Formats: sequence, structure tokens, C-alpha cells
Amino acid sequence: PKGVTASYRWLCRGVEAAFCALGFDARITRRPRGSAAASACYLHAARADLSVGTRKLSGAAQVWMGHAVLQHGSFVLSRDVEREATAFRMDEGERAAFAGTVVTLSARRQGVPTRHEVIEAIRRGFAQALGITFCECALSHVETERAREFARAAADHTRRA
Repeated sequence: PKGVTASYRWLCRGVEAAFCALGFDARITRRPRGSAAASACYLHAARADLSVGTRKLSGAAQVWMGHAVLQHGSFVLSRDVEREATAFRMDEGERAAFAGTVVTLSARRQGVPTRHEVIEAIRRGFAQALGITFCECALSHVETERAREFARAAADHTRRA
């Protein structure tokens, strides 16, 4: 779909299905927005966040280049809240809010999923939700070169931002 909001909603359907396969009822955020000026992005809600209830499970960001979009998202297995709070220089209020507003895949009833389980959940989730089929094969020379070009453009965009 064209446009940031529409593409987030479409792509997040695949991410929601992946989290569901991992045992989480994750949905596009319906939690309070919080402050965009907060030290860490996990302290405020964005339109592409996925939450379990009111706790943020995953964030996302997009980079557009012409008609192509690269979406980045997170599948956080576990986190050290104190270490992150220190890295983001959170005050005591932010620290407490952060600890109470995030959830990770380690909260899963079946224990922390393996890397392979996460990858398979993503593959199945996107295939199911978006009606696509994945096939494993080596990238062609042209695909490899295009990927490098896109990575360079994304890096340039990030440096400018």
C-alpha cells in the first residue's frame, strides 16, 4: 500500500501473526502515547508499535526510497532494564515507567524461543497474513548489488536524519 500509515498496517499484519505463532496476542498499539521527548523510544507509543495489552513488545521504523520501503522491527528475546535505563540516561521516573511498559519474548509461557523458532514464526506469519510464499535460494548478482545499493542509501539517509 502507498503511504506510511497504510504500509505499517499492512506489514504489521505479518508481524502480528509471527508473534501469535510465538504465543503472544500482539496488536498494533492501543496504549497511551506517552512523551515523544522521552529518553528511549520504548517510553512512547508510535503508530507501528506492537503491544500485548498496554505493554510494548515491538517497535518499527521505515525508510522509503522511491516506491520501495524497508521496514525494521524488533523481536526482543530479553532485556536488562537497568542497563538500558543507564544507557539512555533515564531518570528514576522514566526508569520505573520503562520497567512497567515493556515485555519481551522471555515472558512466553513455553520459555524463551530459539533464534530458529523466531525466524520460522516470522516466515509463517508473513506467509499467512500477507498471502505470500517464501522460497530459499541464493541471491543473484543483480539482487546482491541492489541490496548493497539500498543499504548504502539507507545508511546515507540515517546519517542525514
